[in-house]
Amino acid sequence: MIADYSADPAQRHGIRNLVELVEQRATARGFLVADHADRFDEITGELAVRFGDGRLRHERVVLDGLEHAPEALARIFRGDSRGKIPVRVAPHDATGSTG
Repeated sequence: MIADYSADPAQRHGIRNLVELVEQRATARGFLVADHADRFDEITGELAVRFGDGRLRHERVVLDGLEHAPEALARIFRGDSRGKIPVRVAPHDATGSTG
């Protein structure tokens, strides 16, 4: 969906398998994360456990150099990423400072 944010409404993807949804008598329902803000502490703990034991993994893409910021934004809006794409603008050392 993020790939469609800046698209002309006439060019947005929409549901491609709507017939399947009807034939299976399925229900599609969206939600917003903010609708469940009262459970953030609960899920934060559960996700930490799953990251820790390897049941939950993530792919991280980092682009180096401020000159790659436009590419990062383009990749996000094309839908090439499942989330953020950080752009590293300075080297990172073991102490956490930049240098």
